[in-house]
Amino acid sequence: MSKKINIFVAFLFILEALFISSCSIIPNEPTPGEIPVSSVAVIPTSMALEAEGETGTVIEVIHPLQATNKKVTWSSDDVNTATVSEGVITPLSPGITFITVKTDDGNYSANCAVTVSTPERYFTFDSKTGTITDFNYAGGVDIVIPPEVDSVSVKHISDLAITDSFVSSVIIPDGVITIGMHAFSFNSINSLVIPDSITIIGESAFMYNELNSVVIGNSVITIGEYAFYDNQLTSITVPESVISIGASAFAFNQLTSITIGNNININNLPQTMGSNTGFKAVYDSGGRQAGTYHYISENWIKE
Repeated sequence: MSKKINIFVAFLFILEALFISSCSIIPNEPTPGEIPVSSVAVIPTSMALEAEGETGTVIEVIHPLQATNKKVTWSSDDVNTATVSEGVITPLSPGITFITVKTDDGNYSANCAVTVSTPERYFTFDSKTGTITDFNYAGGVDIVIPPEVDSVSVKHISDLAITDSFVSSVIIPDGVITIGMHAFSFNSINSLVIPDSITIIGESAFMYNELNSVVIGNSVITIGEYAFYDNQLTSITVPESVISIGASAFAFNQLTSITIGNNININNLPQTMGSNTGFKAVYDSGGRQAGTYHYISENWIKE
């Protein structure tokens, strides 16, 4: 009799397990009749605003349009630069941030790159030539140069425009063509991106800063003498577009790695390519070949 009871109890356990299994809910499975979100996008994907200026609006587009749950969450990567609420962006201070929207259903996300420029009122601007000629240091130590001033495109940064202005960072917009003599000298800038629109970096343009990273755009033709004199660079890439590098352009930088294009005319002064001298001799004797050169055991060697 007890054997039959044991078999019966075991049978009940099996039925219970089958019942629980059939009632289990698979995570993230949509409720019958609901249409799940498949993706999200934003319009626009980039935006330029002015610090303390007008707000901007980003619109989310959820796919499919008939999705049941269209709830989203907005966030800013840098709330000191800009904040966001329901897609409305409030610019606060110069910088770059990414505004992200994330769906409640599926955690899909998309972002908009927002550049917040320094207010135009801090720049002196020649609208006839598209040239910034001066900067009021009351505009702050972190500068984002606006792509336009009074609806006129910024094309040039003049001689001495932002020299000795206590600047610790600068973002130069694409569209600027030339950087003048001593334009940013005697500041504390530690990293720099030269946009692809720039063709000329003037004499002493960035001398006496604290640069440890520089990206030179692919349209630069001339790097003027003393352009990056006395910084903290240890490596540099000189693009194929460059034709000439002026005297002492990289002097008083401890360069140990140089990537350079073909047939670039380097000034004869020994320190032109940094404190570790001898680069020009190796580059020229090898036929001015493009490549990466390293300073090893007091000698420049091409990879």
